[in-house]
Amino acid sequence: MITSMKKEQPIALFSDPNIHPSMRAFIASLNMSYRLRKGWLEEGRDIPREYCETVAEHVYGIWMLDEVIQCTFPEFHSRFNTLLVYEIIKRHEHCEILGEDYTPHDGLTREEKERRERVSLKQWLDMFENNFFIQKTWESYQNADSPEAQYVHILDYMQRVIRARVYEKEFDKDLSQFYKNRAQKIPEPLLSFFETILL
Repeated sequence: MITSMKKEQPIALFSDPNIHPSMRAFIASLNMSYRLRKGWLEEGRDIPREYCETVAEHVYGIWMLDEVIQCTFPEFHSRFNTLLVYEIIKRHEHCEILGEDYTPHDGLTREEKERRERVSLKQWLDMFENNFFIQKTWESYQNADSPEAQYVHILDYMQRVIRARVYEKEFDKDLSQFYKNRAQKIPEPLLSFFETILL
C-alpha cells in the first residue's frame, strides 16, 4: 500500500491540548508540506518519493500559474475577481490537511470521496470558532459554482499536466495520458500557451 506522507506521523504537536486550538490548526496545516501527491507514486508513473510533489507544492504551483497568467494574459484574467481566485486556490485542498489525497486508484465513488473529504475538512475546521467562510470557499470549488471556481479547476488541471511534462523530461517517462484531453480542458488563449511546453 502506498503511504502518502514523506514521514510517518510528521507533526504530532497539533494534538497537544495545551496549545490554542487555532495554533493547533496552523500546525496541522504543515502536513501539506509532508503529504505527497499520491498519484505520482502509483504504478506506471513511479516517481521517486524524494522528487514527488507535495500538496503544498501543488497549491503554490497553482498560485504561481495564476500569477503568470495574470501578467501574460491580463485581458483574459480581468474577467475574474482576483481576490476570490486567491481564496479558492489556497483553500481548495484544505480537506487534505488531515485527510488523504485520494486518486482513481483508490476505487472510491465520487460521492464517497467527497464524503471522506468533508469529514477530514470538518475535523480541521472544528479547531476554529469562525470557519464558515473557509467551508463556503471550499464548497464553491467543489461545485464549480462561479467563474472563479471554474477557472481554478482549469489552473488545477494545467498545473498537474505541466508537472507531468516536467516529470517526463526528468525521468524519461510517457505521461501523455495527463494532457491528451487538453483541448477539452483548457480554453484559449491558455491552450496555445500550454502547447508551447509540448514542442
